[in-house]
Amino acid sequence: MSPYKNVLNTIRRHRKFLVSTHHNPDADAVSSALAMTLYLKSLGKQVHVLNEDACPQWLKFLPSTSLLKKAADIKKIDYDVAIVLDCGDMGRMGGVKKFLETGKPIINIDHHVTNDRFGSINVVFPKASSTCEMVFDFLKEARHPLNKNLAILLYAGIMTDTGSFRYENTSAHCHEVAQQLMAFKFSAAHMYDRLYVGIPVVDMKLFTDLIHKAQLLDRNRIFCVSLPKKVEGRFSKSFDLKEKLFTFFALH
Repeated sequence: MSPYKNVLNTIRRHRKFLVSTHHNPDADAVSSALAMTLYLKSLGKQVHVLNEDACPQWLKFLPSTSLLKKAADIKKIDYDVAIVLDCGDMGRMGGVKKFLETGKPIINIDHHVTNDRFGSINVVFPKASSTCEMVFDFLKEARHPLNKNLAILLYAGIMTDTGSFRYENTSAHCHEVAQQLMAFKFSAAHMYDRLYVGIPVVDMKLFTDLIHKAQLLDRNRIFCVSLPKKVEGRFSKSFDLKEKLFTFFALH
């Protein structure tokens, strides 16, 4: 049976959805959540897409980012099913976690090897380049037609989580997906400029300095990096340092 079959069946049986992802969302988190939201809305579903944090300024050029609301600005959500994307554990949902109700299904879609399978339905593929790649596969399984907005969102998540197709997680399938998305004739160069120029230079410099100080232990099988609170506090709130560290070390 297809790994997405239970997801599709659950979506078909329900009408109201809560969609979320991890706090301090990056491009893969924002894009996968919004792509899922647009899909659900196209089916006539009621959807609330929430995050602990507002959409980072550097990602606001992406389609439909106005749909993403801060959990603190919402008092109550009426939903049947929660869909959580690109989030390794429920603790990373931050304030959105308070809206989850016991007994209601949670669909967990993620590509992180550290995911703890917190959902009632878990689709976790560590070999996928990104959650956006997984959402692309899900939409294909659902036989849902792509459009330019979906293509831009999915490409943004794939581009950033593969380091512009340079990391080891860049598979042949990943390139096939990118080829199909680029058929919608958006500019990959423009996407690169908006996604990478938007990351504060100070954050990138601090991150590079941190990586250079990392130690290799146990015959190069363990990376060890010191992360004092005063160092972590120097990064912008929108820069998810721990996510970036995990991604870097997992792929090198």
